[in-house]
Amino acid sequence: TEISFSGSKSEEEKYASIRKLIRKLREYNHISEYFKQIDAYATLSLIVSNVGNTYDEDIDVKLYIPKGYLLFSEEIPKPGLFFLDEAVDIKLPNIIFRGSQHPEIDDYSQYPIERYITPMLANPFKSRDDEIEEQRQEYDNYVERIFCYETKETKDFDVLCFNIPYLKQHTKMFFPSYLLFNDTPDEIRYDIRAKRSPDVYRGILTIKKDIVN
Repeated sequence: TEISFSGSKSEEEKYASIRKLIRKLREYNHISEYFKQIDAYATLSLIVSNVGNTYDEDIDVKLYIPKGYLLFSEEIPKPGLFFLDEAVDIKLPNIIFRGSQHPEIDDYSQYPIERYITPMLANPFKSRDDEIEEQRQEYDNYVERIFCYETKETKDFDVLCFNIPYLKQHTKMFFPSYLLFNDTPDEIRYDIRAKRSPDVYRGILTIKKDIVN
């Protein structure tokens, strides 16, 4: 059942302003809640650096993270309904979950091709629920594209794997994304193999709590 109101032009304008204000407040609350949830996690930015005197290629990187610490991409909080439209419009995951635009560090070069989402206005009979579901799927696609790791596991570790096709000498490159943790691990093991390097580079990253957001 639809509810209708009648009144003077001034009253109608006041009512419209109140509705607009309520929506803005809901939007603010959803934005605030989203970033409050994101800020609750520890965040770590990592890079791969080629310190050699020649380029390398087909570089496989593995990180061994103690179980229970890593926040997987599907566990990352999603924006609420009143923030969802803007989050999709600005491709929010690209902004807050990856390192980029650093003058001395290259962006990761091998993201999957973005999935094409049919414009919502293409179907005039699409319901609002359908539009919301498409927006949620589009947001999830952005997240999956940024967190493009192959994930494996052992008894004690969650293992993140990714590949860099080519890296010039004396060049640094960001990981595909920041790493998010439920709690900060004391250390992370790594394993790097490359086509032109005969050695396997293994080591341990010791993490100081004050360098993790």
